[in-house]
Amino acid sequence: MTTTHITILSLACLVIFAVDIPGGYTPERPATPQVEHLVSTVKGSFERDNGPVDQFQPVSYRSQVVAGTNYLVKVRTGDGVFAHLKIFEPLPYTQQPAELKGAQLDMAEADPLQPF
Repeated sequence: MTTTHITILSLACLVIFAVDIPGGYTPERPATPQVEHLVSTVKGSFERDNGPVDQFQPVSYRSQVVAGTNYLVKVRTGDGVFAHLKIFEPLPYTQQPAELKGAQLDMAEADPLQPF
């Protein structure tokens, strides 16, 4: 095998088997109990900025490890109504709470989670 063949094979394996891109956001995944807890900690901030909502149930999320973790979370806020939240969770040693960094309102369930 030549160096060119090995390089092409390596790139093909990266494309086929890549799950996460280092430094980037993970693919969208179903919400976990950890994400449900995280979302519950920022509900007050969300309602203070956007008004009360009927529901606040996380559906899916993406995450990015930085000096802490950024989360993009799709949350059901009513019947067929969704919001996309950007939440930053600091590293545990800082003993700082998670912070709502932004929200996109009036989203549909089919709308993909994209960084904003």
